[in-house]
Amino acid sequence: MSKQFFLSFVTGCALCLVLGLTAACGGSTDAGANAANAASDSADSASSGAPEAASSSGVQAAKAQGTIETKYFKTVLPEGWSVAADDIERMGLMTVSKDGTASQESVYFKFEGGGNFSGDPMQLISKFAGSYDGTPAESVTINGIDWARTSYTYNGLDQTLMITNHDGYKFTFTIMGDGYEESPGVKAILDGLELI
Repeated sequence: MSKQFFLSFVTGCALCLVLGLTAACGGSTDAGANAANAASDSADSASSGAPEAASSSGVQAAKAQGTIETKYFKTVLPEGWSVAADDIERMGLMTVSKDGTASQESVYFKFEGGGNFSGDPMQLISKFAGSYDGTPAESVTINGIDWARTSYTYNGLDQTLMITNHDGYKFTFTIMGDGYEESPGVKAILDGLELI
């Protein structure tokens, strides 16, 4: 499988997942009308070698240093993990995956709300948990960030959805595979997470 195909596939899957989660959590899906075009644009940019695709949020330079830094957040990029899809500038979405897991162990960062989000993360998580047979919504604090959280199984894969409100943005953090307690990589990413 070519790297271009893999990146296109991962980007497409991530966008579909996030758009589905957005709708389930009561968010607007107006941006979803162009999701297929956005995924295609990302793949086209990657195949054309356009520099903005590789460094649209400075991820390429930061990656070598073991960190990820965007206009929304910065965190640790654990050894053995890589940025699989970076569309943080256009879609507010980034996917980071453990190498060699075919995205079976990944985290998705999603920012939305344009600085105007005032929703209640606990209500959103409760609604989502009810729709996807998730665990009861709970409040957790990790590295000083208060999250609403639920765990569930989707397409046979264990996942955890966490939402917080930061400076008018709804920040959604989705974990596929082992969660915070089980995965050293996910733990490093969350323990090092700083919202900007």
